[in-house]
Amino acid sequence: MALPIFWETSMTKNTNVGVKRSPEWKAEATPRRTKKVAAAEAPETRKLQRPARTEPSNSAKDVTKTKTRKTVAQWRKVLLENPIARQIGLVRFKLADVGQVGGVGLRALYICGPQGVGKTHSIVEQEAVWRSRKLRPIRCRPRNVHELVDQFKEAKGLGPLIMEEADIIFRSKPMFEILKQATDPKTPDIFSRMEKTKEGKVRVDINLNVPIVVSTNMDLWDDTQWDKTLMNDRDALFERSAPIVLMRDPFMLWEWSVYLALASHLTRDVCVRNPSGGRPLLLSNSLIVQSEAISWFTDNARALKSISPRTLKKVSEIFGRRQRGDMPDEIATIELQALLGEARAMPQPTNADWAKLLQEMPKASSTGSETMKPERATSR
Repeated sequence: MALPIFWETSMTKNTNVGVKRSPEWKAEATPRRTKKVAAAEAPETRKLQRPARTEPSNSAKDVTKTKTRKTVAQWRKVLLENPIARQIGLVRFKLADVGQVGGVGLRALYICGPQGVGKTHSIVEQEAVWRSRKLRPIRCRPRNVHELVDQFKEAKGLGPLIMEEADIIFRSKPMFEILKQATDPKTPDIFSRMEKTKEGKVRVDINLNVPIVVSTNMDLWDDTQWDKTLMNDRDALFERSAPIVLMRDPFMLWEWSVYLALASHLTRDVCVRNPSGGRPLLLSNSLIVQSEAISWFTDNARALKSISPRTLKKVSEIFGRRQRGDMPDEIATIELQALLGEARAMPQPTNADWAKLLQEMPKASSTGSETMKPERATSR
């Protein structure tokens, strides 16, 4: 299968984002004051180009353009038409760019977006690739600049460093400075510090040139979530590697979640208690149970606290355990209710013949290519 078309998420030309314009700008088309002259007079006001925001507002006029998908052919187009699917394709592509071994030398990749949408899954897939190339990924969540430098020391110039939910890096100026040095190819790769030994304090040189992957739920383009003192540093950092911001549009999140259920085995596996008291048993949900789970997820999409593949998988596990008698109905009801919150403004998704789609939809392999093996129908 060809790579998803994700280039529509590229940067847009908007060099004056956030610039406070004076009254003279109204006459910027006149010979007296052109855009070039204004830019030359105030170069400090030029901002880093950033992706255009495509998230819908709560305005009735700003409604998400949706498509009703009923057939296999229509659902297979999700990879090309759903913006989150394209962004996940971009994440996987850029992860393969990171580093000198197998990649093209990209020093860092920053990924942000809602929880449970696929950030960790994409990183884990790339970790397996790195291990196959004899690289040992280091997963860490440093709490301060000293722990961050310790992780670079542990990486020994090889890495890669994987830092998930590491929001603190973007809130601490000392940590931010280390990240800037580590990702700037024009500055020395070596960071020196004094360490205590039995003989006394000695200088230790630490190689900062290792592949870095940082993921966070924080919106890295949202100025309100940043310390104002770090804004200029942020723009300089992201000029070297722009973050990938996964869309938070609720309908697109629903569509992406259901697509994964149809195109993979997201809703198939269920873990139940072992009657003999041993290790839990990993069983398969029937097509009927999976279909019921997707229907519930669709009917309650507006009220779900989190619309994501992770939530849909949780729903399928509850349905599967209840169907097998491993979870009482009243407990299953409580578990499902816990996934609901206040209703949000979004187009109501429509149900389809999920059992038929599950059976006929080609399943994606771990490499992303499709196989034509349909889902096996199991007895309920």
